[in-house]
Amino acid sequence: VDELLSARERGATVYFIGNGGSAATGGLIANNFVTAKSGSYQTTGIIDVSSFENYFHNTVNMYGTSDSSVAVYLKGDNTVLENNIFASPSGGVVIFTDTTASNFTSDYNNLYTSGSVLGMTMGYVTRATLGDWQTATSPDDQNSVAYPVSFVSDFDLHIDTTNNKGAYID
Repeated sequence: VDELLSARERGATVYFIGNGGSAATGGLIANNFVTAKSGSYQTTGIIDVSSFENYFHNTVNMYGTSDSSVAVYLKGDNTVLENNIFASPSGGVVIFTDTTASNFTSDYNNLYTSGSVLGMTMGYVTRATLGDWQTATSPDDQNSVAYPVSFVSDFDLHIDTTNNKGAYID
């Protein structure tokens, strides 16, 4: 893991603005743990309003008691999300893309919420289930899943292998 980033109950844990890459050399955000507590105020794990960003192998955990959190908010163009875990056991929104579906690519992610809204698209249109999200953002996330994840703790986002189904691959 390259970095553990944490916030408690207010604001954004990670905020990218104007630091995007280019079409030839996209920015890389990879191998990070981001954890944020949702509470009385809206909390967001990652806010990205940059363009040409690539997110690979990151884990975002929105824990706490409020469903007003957002794990990942994207407004920039040409963003790629692959092989990430975006989890909101607090019941908040997992992913909010305030851009057209053609401006981002997303697949092979675990997008999980215990709440009633998995994602939101432009215009604050809610997408309740992974199937709704896949239909709205097609062809994106066709190989993504929506499974609850057990982490070692709210801050140690390694997978707790004693509480998860399946087996990891060495």
